Amino acid sequence: MFSKKYINPTLDQPGMGFNSGNEKNKKTVVFATLTMAVACALSSVLPEYKYNNPGVDENTNFVIAHAGGALENEGKTKKYLNCVEGFYARYKDGTRMFEYDLVFSSDGKLVGTHKFEYLPGYSLNNRISYDEYNATKIDGKFTGINEEKLFDLIRSYPDAKFIIDTKEKDPFLVYSRIIDLANEQGLDISSSIIPFIFSVKMLDMINEKYDFKELMYSNYKNHKTTKEILNILKDCPKIKYLHIFPYDFFLKDINEINKHGVRVFAHMDKSDIGRTALAYGCTGIFSDDISENEFKQKHYPYLKSKLFNEQNFAITSLKSEQVKNTIKYKQPKNVKNIALGVQF
Repeated sequence: MFSKKYINPTLDQPGMGFNSGNEKNKKTVVFATLTMAVACALSSVLPEYKYNNPGVDENTNFVIAHAGGALENEGKTKKYLNCVEGFYARYKDGTRMFEYDLVFSSDGKLVGTHKFEYLPGYSLNNRISYDEYNATKIDGKFTGINEEKLFDLIRSYPDAKFIIDTKEKDPFLVYSRIIDLANEQGLDISSSIIPFIFSVKMLDMINEKYDFKELMYSNYKNHKTTKEILNILKDCPKIKYLHIFPYDFFLKDINEINKHGVRVFAHMDKSDIGRTALAYGCTGIFSDDISENEFKQKHYPYLKSKLFNEQNFAITSLKSEQVKNTIKYKQPKNVKNIALGVQF
């Protein structure tokens, strides 16, 4: 019968299998490899220390009121209102840039709604008439924006800027309607409206129909790479703004956009997470609940600390000058981004 010391002679004896020293070295190598992999991954998603200033200062407008701005009703904050009261409330607090969602009524006029949130029974497949929309209070209290009220605001507040979004399949038709109405009324909207451009095709159609002074390109429908966006900017110097969602913080080289003097606005919705966009080099946010005055008080000092003017910079910790993130991608699943608290 074999004695106990011969039961397993391979693992603990020199020259026989893997001894404890080799096993320890193997674990060290694996740990080091994993650490390096994690470090590389983090370096691609963490914000940079400094970013180029695309041309902002304390007098710049940093906030776009999303859907005209959220308001309180019955003790709850309601967003996607697209109401006139939102404009007055935000304008009083310093906001000068407003995004509204417009779609066609059943009789071919423009009314304000995102997805008919406050118009039960109606949808893009079952549209409300213009008169009925105007007779209906949004959330039982507020006055919805429409094409007539939009023009009234443009006339009365020439320092305000309006970005028009739409869920219509052909967004150009909405702008075509606005341009035709403006021409009929002799109203100059070239500086008051900043078209929200979703594609190169739409860009060409807008430029052919009307000479707007500034344009905003949105990346959320076509998901262009950094290189593709830069090519579009090069071909159209009237694009002064780029609209992105938070997942683009990790997929776009925002600093390359900044270097071209184009401001990047992030769709953040809530004011308490707005600073995340600034950490990644954005110089503007779409927000439901923060005004321009509040932004400048709470966030502008931080933003200023993140930016440098190229002619004076002495920062050595910037990323490579090479354009990054040029791989095409699909919008990630579950992109509601729980970590950032963002709704899309």
